[in-house]
Amino acid sequence: YDIGLQALSGVMERGHNLLYVCYDNQAYMNCLSTSSLIMTKDGLKKITEIEEGDEIYAFDQKTYQLVLKKCSGVFDNGTKDVYELTTLHHSIKATANHPFLVLERNGRGKENNLVWKTISEMKTGDEVVVLKSLNGGESFKLEFNGVKKGDYKVNRLNEINLPEHSSPDLMKYLGIYVGDGWTRNGKGEVGFALPQDSEARETLVNLHSEIFGGKIRTDELYVYVNSVNLARFIDSLGFGAGAKNKTIPSWVFTLPKKEKENFVQGLM
Repeated sequence: YDIGLQALSGVMERGHNLLYVCYDNQAYMNCLSTSSLIMTKDGLKKITEIEEGDEIYAFDQKTYQLVLKKCSGVFDNGTKDVYELTTLHHSIKATANHPFLVLERNGRGKENNLVWKTISEMKTGDEVVVLKSLNGGESFKLEFNGVKKGDYKVNRLNEINLPEHSSPDLMKYLGIYVGDGWTRNGKGEVGFALPQDSEARETLVNLHSEIFGGKIRTDELYVYVNSVNLARFIDSLGFGAGAKNKTIPSWVFTLPKKEKENFVQGLM
């Protein structure tokens, strides 16, 4: 599957099929696996979901900066042999003629170069350029309309505040939810498996008070929030409801660095 951006190039995906960065300079007719994920202005998308006009993060080799470029076309190049390129923490699947940016060392006292090599030209030990971090990002707008007293089947309501944008505190709260929480929409319940006297429980209770307010209840092993709005709010964000069905939605990867760091802190 080929994205024809006035440029197409490959840099390594983050994790396993997580991040692909395009380079706007030359046009290459080559392919990535259909399982590849592309970092766009609006978050991660499967390469098969990319459309003409989508803004995709690209690497400017002159400035060594990430830039946004519009996709000028998407092409299906048919079936070809696919190879997997791996490093210690990264992997990507592509056809043999797909180019990657590689560091070429020229010896002591000489300037090193960045050169393009296709998979067929590469060998074990080559140093491939990968994305260390994605700076910038914007807080995510949270579009959720809560239920009110008097709405269908709602006569009693645990009133809470509903944030309109993501924030460092909210992302840490959601990180704790992904790691230790669940929702039960039918009961209007959000729960967390956090034992009494644990540091994580204290952090969660404080964050909940600051962000949402409202009542919570606890026992020796769990923290509960009985709130239809909170359960539906969290479900609307795309993290998944069951303990075994958690996922990280693509919008998380577009957040400012501090918000992403706090999310990981909560998750751990």
